Amino acid sequence: MSSNSSRPFTSMRGLVPVILIAITFLGLLQFQKAFAYGGLEVVVLRMLPIAVLAWVLFARKSWWLIVPVSYTFGGIIQLTFRLFFHELSLVLAFLALIPAVLMNPGMFQRRRRLPLPFYLLLAYFLFHAIANALWLKHFAFGAIGSVLRVYMHGLWPMVFLLLFHFFASTAKLPAALITMYAAGVLRLGLGALSLVFPGSAFAGFLNVLLPAATAGASDLRTVAIPLETLSLAFAQSARTRPRRIACYLMAAAAVFSLFFGGGRISLGIGFVTAVTWAVVTRRSAMAAAGIVIVGCALLWLNAEPDYIYKLPSTVRRALSVAVVDSQFTDIHRSVELSNIWHKELIRLGMARWSESPVAMLLGRMVKPYAEHYDVPHTSLEERAFIAAEMGSYESGLWTVLGVLGLVGAALYAATFIAFLRRALLPLLRNELDGYRFVIAFAAFSSSLSWALFSWIAGHFPSYQLMLCGMAMIAIEDGLPSRTERATAGAQTE
Repeated sequence: MSSNSSRPFTSMRGLVPVILIAITFLGLLQFQKAFAYGGLEVVVLRMLPIAVLAWVLFARKSWWLIVPVSYTFGGIIQLTFRLFFHELSLVLAFLALIPAVLMNPGMFQRRRRLPLPFYLLLAYFLFHAIANALWLKHFAFGAIGSVLRVYMHGLWPMVFLLLFHFFASTAKLPAALITMYAAGVLRLGLGALSLVFPGSAFAGFLNVLLPAATAGASDLRTVAIPLETLSLAFAQSARTRPRRIACYLMAAAAVFSLFFGGGRISLGIGFVTAVTWAVVTRRSAMAAAGIVIVGCALLWLNAEPDYIYKLPSTVRRALSVAVVDSQFTDIHRSVELSNIWHKELIRLGMARWSESPVAMLLGRMVKPYAEHYDVPHTSLEERAFIAAEMGSYESGLWTVLGVLGLVGAALYAATFIAFLRRALLPLLRNELDGYRFVIAFAAFSSSLSWALFSWIAGHFPSYQLMLCGMAMIAIEDGLPSRTERATAGAQTE
């Protein structure tokens, strides 16, 4: 018998069965106690730490999967502050990475370094956040948690990509994409359920897990775009006709749900996504036909605007963007306040950004949340001003320019160009298949949609940056290394 087998606890691997038994035993005790005294909701709360501990210890090489999956599913946990699922999942991913590296030091990946603009953008973000915090402390603005959260909206994908680049194996990418797809389908189903049966989807123990998750129409417009993107990409890479048909049907369901989601910009993004897919997959005739059909539908809808009043309120709200405002229709009355709100935020963003050369170059300092924002007598203009001071312009373009200035915008552009340059050309040349096509198309489509609609919607392009970075790394992992290319060249000669 070998010395290792006689001493099973000399390595971390030898402790795994013991830890698993201990967690199982502890979980059973907690389940019994919680179910006896508190019912199902207490069971969930008691079992959640056990599930987190099990994930941290046994995720291993799958440590990173939870981040893109949780972003696709969405959701917010309301504590003393709002915590997004993908932010919590980044912490869980980092915690799971620590024991994974300890048990498997060979996890470190030797890859081509990330583009220089990425590191410059990360450094600029950190510099801006630190300078903002010091400025607020100097002028005694008090709590700065809301300010740091603004920066975290932009920082989290860069932190994730750093860890992904050095420690993640793209062999797990197919599982991640499939799980993202399943999470999108589940979220769409919950949104449809709560739309048809209000209050049912997030009742009971689900309220413990998703106490502040949006429901109904909000869910539908939140998840429909990534689900449509993944469905079309999976349809293109499917190897059997039944799978391809199922993916097309799910894409159609996602587009259909956009109408019931009530999001006006979401309809435009959904259309751009479909046209982008048709162009990338060399279905130019289909893209042209789709553009013509949608154009004819818009002409008919403006010729017969009374038809829109026969539709459900959420559908009517979504389609209001397609009807030209005139004295013969009042379809825009239901969204008048929303229009004023967005116009005021854009005006403030432009005014604050162009206030001085320094603001144009470096952006403006973000201020903390103001308590009187939620006071009933606060006017819409005052609330818009508070939102602008917090860097919340509800516009990707003005969030980047208003917070980070031209320097930040240029670094973002350089980073996306560097990522997409390595991923976009193989995609357009039809050199990708399988999961590499899926991640590359999702990255390109989401980035294009952000660029086209950032003037009126969105925030920092965080989801898009994550997908572009993952796509670049996945494609480069599939290419031969410099040593392999040199060896192949020598053998050819």
